[in-house]
Amino acid sequence: MNKIINNFLMGLTFSQDFSKILDEYKRNQHMTKEELDKLKKNKLNNIMNIAKDNIPYYKDTLNQRKELNINDFPILDKNVLSNHAMKFIYKTPLPWQMSRKSSGSSGKITKIYLNRYIYGHYLVSFWRGLSWYDVNPGDRGISLFGKVNSAIMSIIKSFKDKFTNNMRLFYYKLTDNEINDIIHFITDYKPKFLFGYPSLLYRIAKAIKISNKNVLPNNLKVIVTTGENLYEFQRVLIQSVFGCKVSEEYGCTELGTVGFECPEGNIHFSVDNVFIETINNDKYPEQSGEIVATQLNNTLMPIIRYKNGDIGKISETSCKCGITLPIIHVLGRKIEEIITEKGISFPKIVFNNIYNNIQQGTSHIPDFRILQNSLKNYTVVIYKDKLISDIEIKNLQESIVNIMGKNTKIDFKLTDELDLDISGKLNLYSHS
Repeated sequence: MNKIINNFLMGLTFSQDFSKILDEYKRNQHMTKEELDKLKKNKLNNIMNIAKDNIPYYKDTLNQRKELNINDFPILDKNVLSNHAMKFIYKTPLPWQMSRKSSGSSGKITKIYLNRYIYGHYLVSFWRGLSWYDVNPGDRGISLFGKVNSAIMSIIKSFKDKFTNNMRLFYYKLTDNEINDIIHFITDYKPKFLFGYPSLLYRIAKAIKISNKNVLPNNLKVIVTTGENLYEFQRVLIQSVFGCKVSEEYGCTELGTVGFECPEGNIHFSVDNVFIETINNDKYPEQSGEIVATQLNNTLMPIIRYKNGDIGKISETSCKCGITLPIIHVLGRKIEEIITEKGISFPKIVFNNIYNNIQQGTSHIPDFRILQNSLKNYTVVIYKDKLISDIEIKNLQESIVNIMGKNTKIDFKLTDELDLDISGKLNLYSHS
């Protein structure tokens, strides 16, 4: 009975076909490679033909072609999608048309139009991933994000939260008081999952560990991170404090959930929701390339061959978890490339090495950000809270110098306040 009620409420809140689509996606995850290839091909052909016949951006150049290949379509980026959004829409959207906006953390805000059925496809990949941890629609969850856009949106979101049991908490400066309020809410609400930026979840875990208090509910099944690189040092501490697995969700506003990490530690990407290519593979390490994705279900606003700025690679390796969906490895974002004399690297690799290199026995590692000013010039901003000792700051400085190279000029600055971006993310690396 509870499942029927929960599916009804999810359908009422998100999409009337939510339960049906979720069941379909759960069946897909056990298909053979041949069956998945057929599903992918059919969906890709369908979205390409809809775009060719109905979308202004494509009609002039593709309308005369009888047979389409994915390479016939130009590669899109955020600038094109943001500046020419109305040219990608099947019909002029009505004032109340459902839409989604990106956070703008990459420097550009994109707006995507869709309907409730399409929105169901954007969501079910996420819920399919949660089901791998025994979390189902209607189970209690808490989502943690940056500040909400307006008071009206806050009221609307709060109303939807009550229907779905997924409570959203918004923060502004990540002060100690805000973190304590979040911890108290988690303790009282007793969710089965948490969802948010890894930098925030890491700071919450640090605060709980430092307090030395066992305040957390014991029914948490999984902590899901999104929106930022998840570093190994963050994963280790979060798992240790919360006592459950950490899973990385990979997605974006334009495409929905692209991939979800299984209990075996692999991110399976949703071939029933996106088609993925990698390009310029010769420029990047580990046979990876720039990710180019096609949204397979948004027939209202087809997004084909969209370069989202991420670097990764696809693997056909089978997974011990039994899920047959392909595996995607994401190394980082192109805008976060660390350019050194030796070539290109990524924050995910560099930051893990920095933390692994810190001397054993350090009880408290400061939060910090690295700004690359030039090839050999960096500024490291260290957040000095009241628990940080001079010795711990010195350990961090020595570790950064060892990883970045002794010939590199590094200026260290201390600050009392973390610098969050407009979406509430704490980007650990940027370049000027």
